[in-house]
Amino acid sequence: MKGSNAKGSSLNTLSRIRGYYKRLTLGPNPNILVHVGKCGGSTLKKAAKRQQRYKSMKVVHIKKPPIHKGASYLLTIRNPISRALSAFNWRYKLVVEDETQKDRFQGEWAILTKYGTLDTLALSLYAKDGSANAEAQQDFLSIHHLGENIHFYLGELLQSVEPDQIRGVFSQEFLDSDIYDIFGLPSTERRKSNKKITEPSRLELSPQAVENMKRFLRNDYECIERLHEMEKISDYKYSVIMSYEDSP
Repeated sequence: MKGSNAKGSSLNTLSRIRGYYKRLTLGPNPNILVHVGKCGGSTLKKAAKRQQRYKSMKVVHIKKPPIHKGASYLLTIRNPISRALSAFNWRYKLVVEDETQKDRFQGEWAILTKYGTLDTLALSLYAKDGSANAEAQQDFLSIHHLGENIHFYLGELLQSVEPDQIRGVFSQEFLDSDIYDIFGLPSTERRKSNKKITEPSRLELSPQAVENMKRFLRNDYECIERLHEMEKISDYKYSVIMSYEDSP
């Protein structure tokens, strides 16, 4: 056991060292694309390789973006409920249906099969009296991309950087036009969209499930509100992104 702990400590130290040197390689004025999962980031990374406006772009995914006073940031967002529905169904496909990632994250398969649909999980987030269901909420956050939510990526960043450091915001709802406005590129082919092959019943959310999600994901909504206050998204885009519908 002692040897195992020593090995784990060494790995943790190595990880921190690697992270430190990676931060050093950002340079004095880095361009950073914050790829929030299930917000069109895969399409954006493809477009980023073709665009010429932002040189040497660093893509941050599945970790919090570095806070750098000289950095320029490009952010990705989406309606929080639409994002969660897409994330749940994508993980369900890979982990349960295809079983290609059944063992990637410990316990994820059991959670996904326990609830089956996001509607069932969302209805479990709160009891009938409105009190929090700690077990269901922890289960929600244990699913890949649901734990790494919009607030995970942007919460601290939006409180720490200056508004002029945010050079553009891509939204899933307006992705083609945002790519054109920010990168100067025509629309690109969407990637990793599994909505067309998802059973219609898995795309349905009851009114109570939607209300529970709005409450549970309030920090995600606050990030979008903050971007609107900073005038990084227009009034029209803000109204569309904040309103949950059966969006693409």
